[in-house]
Amino acid sequence: MNTTGYNLVVKRPIELVALLLERLCGNAQLSLEGDLRYVDTRQIQSISLEPTDLLRRSTSQPIQDFIILPVEPSTKDILIGSILPQAGLRTRIYHLQIQKDGERMFAAYDRFEVDCVWIGAWADEAWLTALVNTGILRTYTPIVETEEL
Repeated sequence: MNTTGYNLVVKRPIELVALLLERLCGNAQLSLEGDLRYVDTRQIQSISLEPTDLLRRSTSQPIQDFIILPVEPSTKDILIGSILPQAGLRTRIYHLQIQKDGERMFAAYDRFEVDCVWIGAWADEAWLTALVNTGILRTYTPIVETEEL
């Protein structure tokens, strides 16, 4: 049996995403989908409004605002200090995804709803347990791939 990732129950989404951006900074991207009118991206140069094969739209009707932001040393502090607090992760942002080096690392759908938040197997259980102990996560559950006979 192989752990392919973890389902997360998140108590404090801004703090979780800030920690993820710190850990995944460099050759990474953050996508936000929802009501983005309160998100000021003027301080970030290379943004994209177009989905990619990896960071796709998750809502087809009604069409929501969508943006992909680079997670680099030059943008990380702006994302954490300005974008995340403005965004409204549980109110205005429906879906959030992070990719690094061409691999999806984290996804939160339906405003961080229970059973809708996933993190890849790159996240070790010691770190996830620390997030539970600090109150950022309520719980996490390994996703185990079973072998077919």
